[in-house]
Amino acid sequence: MTGKIYDVAVTESWKIFLLFISVSLFFLSSNFLFQLLELSIWGTFISIVLSIAIYYLCKSLTTQNKVLFLGKNKIEIDNKAFYYDDFTSYKTHRFSGVSLKLKLKSGKTLPLTCNDNFCDSLPLSKFVDDFEKRATDHPHIKKIKSFGERKIGLYISIVLTVLLFLSLGYQLIYNEEMTLSSLFSLLLVSLTALWSGIEIKSYGRNSI
Repeated sequence: MTGKIYDVAVTESWKIFLLFISVSLFFLSSNFLFQLLELSIWGTFISIVLSIAIYYLCKSLTTQNKVLFLGKNKIEIDNKAFYYDDFTSYKTHRFSGVSLKLKLKSGKTLPLTCNDNFCDSLPLSKFVDDFEKRATDHPHIKKIKSFGERKIGLYISIVLTVLLFLSLGYQLIYNEEMTLSSLFSLLLVSLTALWSGIEIKSYGRNSI
């Protein structure tokens, strides 16, 4: 069997959502209880500490390990084979991790997602890169561009960046409480969030 094996960790969005909802409800309910016991400041502090502890203790429940195989004519997900002839298209997304959605002729979608906040996305990212190279040998498998890979995504990001600079420049000039250090920090965070999903290298690809 000629090919490459990848040991990857994947995350499930519904589990991440459920974790955040559970932690938020625990914080609100415990903080409310502490307020009734007239432990305002200490109660809030304890609620925050316990919520963070629960988050990190349950964090691993949102991930699972999978063994992926990439061969010449097929891929395997936990020893279940899917041949390239069965695929019609795929879509990738890189923001706080990496995701790959494979569309089958049957209409079924095979999602593989790894969120950097919950596990190491590098192994899955390598698999996605190698799959894209292999997919070029199968012209019937079309790549559907994500928002960050489309030109409209680039144009909108440029416009928002200009507006961001103008807005922060205005605040720096007319808002005496705005310091240069706080401006730089806000600018860095905003630009990172704005541009991290943009993939300029994808423009010009033969894709949808």
